[in-house]
Amino acid sequence: TIATMHSAKGLEFKVVFVVACEEGIIPSSQSMKDNGVEEERRVMYVAMTRAKCHLFMTGCHEAGKEGDGSYFQWIERAAAAMPDGVCVKKVIAADRTEEPCAKGRREFAYGAFDDKTASEIKRRAEWKYSHAAATTMELKAVSSNLKPYQRAGEDETDFVPIVIDAADAPANVTGTAYHKVFEKIDFRDRTLDNARGVIDRLAAEGEIAPETAASLSPEFVLKVISLPVFDGLENKKVYRELPFMLKTKYSNLFDDKNVDENIFLQGVIDMLIVDGDTAAVVDYKYSRNGKYLKERYDKQLESYAEAVRQILKIDKVDKYIVSVADGSVIKM
Repeated sequence: TIATMHSAKGLEFKVVFVVACEEGIIPSSQSMKDNGVEEERRVMYVAMTRAKCHLFMTGCHEAGKEGDGSYFQWIERAAAAMPDGVCVKKVIAADRTEEPCAKGRREFAYGAFDDKTASEIKRRAEWKYSHAAATTMELKAVSSNLKPYQRAGEDETDFVPIVIDAADAPANVTGTAYHKVFEKIDFRDRTLDNARGVIDRLAAEGEIAPETAASLSPEFVLKVISLPVFDGLENKKVYRELPFMLKTKYSNLFDDKNVDENIFLQGVIDMLIVDGDTAAVVDYKYSRNGKYLKERYDKQLESYAEAVRQILKIDKVDKYIVSVADGSVIKM
């Protein structure tokens, strides 16, 4: 844990290092202005008393330098006034040491600069865990949050689970209402009566606000359910709003190939169409910027396909985005 002295107040650690205790650094000359000495001594007391077992105070000591500007000098002066207190033992150079402290008194020692020790400290301080990325990765990912980016100013709206309040943003209301229609409609009945009936029923049941239902186009609904991607559903297995959760490799979802860890993936597929040993995942998006849909939602659709491959053991999975803003289809 690396912390400032102020933020460490109230905390305790078995071992504490108070570093850079030389003059001009801790305390800094700026802190010594305007009667700041007493405050700095209180801060030093806080830092020193965070240690439960061992306290190390380190810094560069310049031999023969006098003054009242560093924690070391304060400690030396205080120790000298304590008959049974802390004795200061300085190592000025590797072969020159002051007289040892009297027996029974604890030592406070300055260490001489040593290239070998400095190199080892540097090695340990700069050591990097080879699997550091794995320590910060999420344990679970949600498919709808796998967008690689969002362009500033784009008119794009994600779906919320359901829309009742017509006071919401119009794009959000319209997109979510259409999504609800396609969640409930029978794609095999390609008639205007079917489209109108679903809209009216959802309004009557309170799943779509009446004023929102009035703004929906049955003709547009018919256009979407008549798209070629929905041909022949009567002979295929169709799943709507299919939730899933699976364990997959982190590298299957994200660009970082250095993380060889598993991650739980959770999501809901708008529509899954299974035809023998092939499948297609279909996702509805409400966006007027269709040219960006493919790159923006590639990861999300790929996560759906990965779920189908693993859970249903189907290798060939096609991916489609159906825009419920203009009725276009994008094959991913």
